[in-house]
Amino acid sequence: MFLIVTVMGQLPSNIWKLPVKPFTTIAVFVFALVALIQALRIVLGWDITVNGISIPPWASVIAVVVAATLAFKVWREMRV
Repeated sequence: MFLIVTVMGQLPSNIWKLPVKPFTTIAVFVFALVALIQALRIVLGWDITVNGISIPPWASVIAVVVAATLAFKVWREMRV
């Protein structure tokens, strides 16, 4: 909750009209979580094997960039 007091001591009338977009908030959280987990994989050196095929660490670098970019763009869209 924002507490913005004007010179007259009143709250701005538009403070209660902040847009609530729960799906967008969840999407930002999920994208940020994916980016964080992929970054942890890079830093901690976790190995991932899918159906006997080892996934190289550079794939996580791409995943971090894509997920972080999506999280930022969706977050920015939510604020507009």
